[in-house]
Amino acid sequence: MNAPVQRWRWASWDSRKWFRCYCSRCRAGHVADNFNRKRVVMWMTVVLAMSSAGVAVISVLQAPVYWIYLCLFVGGTARTFMWAANAAFLPALVDRKVFPRAVNWNVSVFYLSSIIGPATAGGIIAWMAGHHSASPAAPFTPSMR
Repeated sequence: MNAPVQRWRWASWDSRKWFRCYCSRCRAGHVADNFNRKRVVMWMTVVLAMSSAGVAVISVLQAPVYWIYLCLFVGGTARTFMWAANAAFLPALVDRKVFPRAVNWNVSVFYLSSIIGPATAGGIIAWMAGHHSASPAAPFTPSMR
């Protein structure tokens, strides 16, 4: 296959992906503007937790992989709606004078937790692989003995 056709296929895929993201964000923004934001955040958190629990149950039962994809799709959709409602919820919580500081703290805590959370989970998995023979990470980590 020649390069221009490949480039066109990638451009087509990117534009379709962008269009789907744009449509879901518009719907999420519409829901955040027209419904009670506190309830939207609460229910989407519940859906996100159920999606995570679904992935855990599917992993334990060793069900087909497409069930995991379904849970990830539901969780991603819930996260889109939750973020839209949460972003619209923040200006109502703080005064206009301290709003830039609140946004700065919100973003800083998000990025800090994005770094510390996976690092902590990696440490726990490494510790479990070294101390427990029935660790969920045992098949994927090298022996530490």
